Amino acid sequence: MKNAAIVISLIWLTGCTGNPVAAPTPLTVSPTPTASPAATVPRALTATSQPTSVVASPTAGAQFTQAFTVAVVSPPDTLFGSTDAVRDGNTDTWAAIRAGDGAWVFDLGGEQSLTAVKFWPLTDSGDGFLLRSVSVSGDGQTWVDVWAGSGTCFYPNCDGFAEKQWATLAFAPAAARYLRLLAGPRFSALGEVAIEAAPKP
Repeated sequence: MKNAAIVISLIWLTGCTGNPVAAPTPLTVSPTPTASPAATVPRALTATSQPTSVVASPTAGAQFTQAFTVAVVSPPDTLFGSTDAVRDGNTDTWAAIRAGDGAWVFDLGGEQSLTAVKFWPLTDSGDGFLLRSVSVSGDGQTWVDVWAGSGTCFYPNCDGFAEKQWATLAFAPAAARYLRLLAGPRFSALGEVAIEAAPKP
């Protein structure tokens, strides 16, 4: 059978005239150049993921500072630790509000142009550090939100932040003396806080 197959193949190649048929010339196709894919820009993550830093337009002279005092911690009588721990430059020291819906109010001592806040959160919950809003005020009474979460943590507009790493939230420059972090429904613990500020023009 093998010899018969060889004979049949030779007959096919020679054709009816008995003359050999030239082998077909291989067709060469030049590959079409493919454009390099555009770089993917990471998007801000949702409340169930680790949020990333938000970048705003820099303000001349703005820099992060811990020259503030913790003016208010609420609800009352829920503070664990010393508020100085959140501004001592040491992420291993911390303070916590042992209740849900906690508010941290920071007093910079005078009106400045505020542009961002960064913090080092701690948590014992798989939901992360829960934050509802960042607000600023000139008198500590009337507040304006400059940042709000985009997800949910049993409240609308509430995001969860991974612990033991810096989270930075930037916003349009706002003239204010006070900055407030309004936490979610679990206790809130902070290792460090720093506020980006520039002297008021």
